[in-house]
Amino acid sequence: MPAPAPEQTLSETAAPTSGTHPRSRWSAAALAVVLGILAGLFGTVLHLQLSWLGGILLPWGALLALILVAAVQLWAALSTRELWVGGIVAVAAFTTVLLMRYWPGSDSFSVGLDQYTLQMLPGPAVAGALWQWGVPAVGVALMLVSQRLLRGVGHPVRGAGTHTV
Repeated sequence: MPAPAPEQTLSETAAPTSGTHPRSRWSAAALAVVLGILAGLFGTVLHLQLSWLGGILLPWGALLALILVAAVQLWAALSTRELWVGGIVAVAAFTTVLLMRYWPGSDSFSVGLDQYTLQMLPGPAVAGALWQWGVPAVGVALMLVSQRLLRGVGHPVRGAGTHTV
């Protein structure tokens, strides 16, 4: 790729977008759904890993699961240069979390947050609430971050082949 002109921003020198070709848009959407489902599944498995440090709860599994969703969403949006692809990842992940949370039958993939579970199972209850409601919060936050990164933040590109954001 030739060196960009000094007045160009990162978004002007980046790889081409997925374009308007219908097949490439469907491919990007399908990939986003699959990635979101996988992030939701792996995050649900991971979110109940927790530790206690004295009397302090450390829901490290839920935090790591949220970082996983954020990383997948950010990668999807930036690699396709399309903000909506990251949004689909977040929606698919949250839908997966909700489906697994309210799965019919006796198996449960999460612990609800109510007075009883806070008293009897405080760690899993807090980790479950953090995971369930953290996914949409992270999704919205990463949409804003991705939008800013895709716009190039207005910083000019300095030097040959170096990009600053």
